[in-house]
Amino acid sequence: KGSSGRESAIGTVHVRAFHILVKHKDAKNPVSRQDPTGAAIQSRTIEEAHEILQTLKAAMLQTTNSGTSSSGGKVDLATFKQIAMEVSDCDTSSRQGGDMGHIYRGQVPGQQANTHSYTHTHTHTHTHT
Repeated sequence: KGSSGRESAIGTVHVRAFHILVKHKDAKNPVSRQDPTGAAIQSRTIEEAHEILQTLKAAMLQTTNSGTSSSGGKVDLATFKQIAMEVSDCDTSSRQGGDMGHIYRGQVPGQQANTHSYTHTHTHTHTHT
């Protein structure tokens, strides 16, 4: 601990987080820019929201891996951002391709109860002085 009593953050890993949010009928706010009336969201079960995300993830991985064998199962950021703009129910980040900014590894800001999201991260080490 430093003299301020806080844990030292030297070597803390930050990630740039992007996410796709799929709301369902039990969401706190069951409307979005993608679904302004909430008709689709209010008819979607939690299982269906999860299935939509799994289908999107599989499609992104297949698209990424079809051209090369060296991607190691990583999703192409440009593809992820395009899909986030088209389908994410997150009114704040969907316009920026799902960009949630830089966060500490393990932290997911603004995660809403009763929603499902798929988060894609880019890692870099950031050292505080």
